Amino acid sequence: MNKKLLKNFCAVFLAWFMALLLLPQSAQAQEKEAYVVKSSDQKTLTFYYDDQKSSRTGTVWGIEETRKGYYGETYPAWSGTRDTPESKVTTAVFDASFKNYRPQSTEFWFLNFKNLKKIEGLTNLNTSKVTTMNGMFFDCLKLTSLDLSNFNAENVQNMYEMFFGCSRLTSLNLSNFNAENVKDMSYMFSGCHNLTSLDLSNFKTENV
Repeated sequence: MNKKLLKNFCAVFLAWFMALLLLPQSAQAQEKEAYVVKSSDQKTLTFYYDDQKSSRTGTVWGIEETRKGYYGETYPAWSGTRDTPESKVTTAVFDASFKNYRPQSTEFWFLNFKNLKKIEGLTNLNTSKVTTMNGMFFDCLKLTSLDLSNFNAENVQNMYEMFFGCSRLTSLNLSNFNAENVKDMSYMFSGCHNLTSLDLSNFKTENV
């Protein structure tokens, strides 16, 4: 009888121990992560921050994934490069889950998106930790309006070429841009030929 109890106890203990070993891996699989999904038809790019990455369809990249351009420059894995445009995506979406993520860079996120016409859910992009927005909307030729009034730019130091080449942009709301630490604004609005007015009253350019 004692041997049987001991055998059962050992079996239960072994099962418990194995479950304990596997727990961190299981928990890790359920952790939230930031990632980007291009839809199967390649027309929509969506930013998420949740634990559903493995179940998404389309092309999926981690938010930190990068690729190299022709001259060795580093770009986000989903973006265009200076020599190769992203010509399929027409809509970008920041999912509600993304508001809980705090990126430190939005550099080149939409660089050379030649056919991007609208960006939805920009209020779900929290920029409070971002230090560089270089080339974020570079050559987004078909964007006609952008409302970035929710952007917190207090930690941003670089805005080089941020809106460069946005030639169809007629409305750009930067009314709450508290850019007090920015150092580089070179070519920030270069090529924005259709902008007729711009409120930069909150810009502090002492360090530029």
